[in-house]
Amino acid sequence: MFDALTSRRPYKLPFSLEHTLELMLSERGRHFDPNLLDIFQSLLPDLMTTANNEKEMPKIVFQLADLYLSV
Repeated sequence: MFDALTSRRPYKLPFSLEHTLELMLSERGRHFDPNLLDIFQSLLPDLMTTANNEKEMPKIVFQLADLYLSV
């Protein structure tokens, strides 16, 4: 969902990182699983230090998800 919110789509412009995080937190327990959101938030500091700009963040999120959530 992070990727969908922060990426340009034919029907919408990309949301900023700040707006995306606010939306995700406001929908905690309704649209976003609280446990997964906690994991995502724990990865956020790594994401912020690894990505050079907001456009790189979706790619880094997928890399971190593979690293931390692989079964």
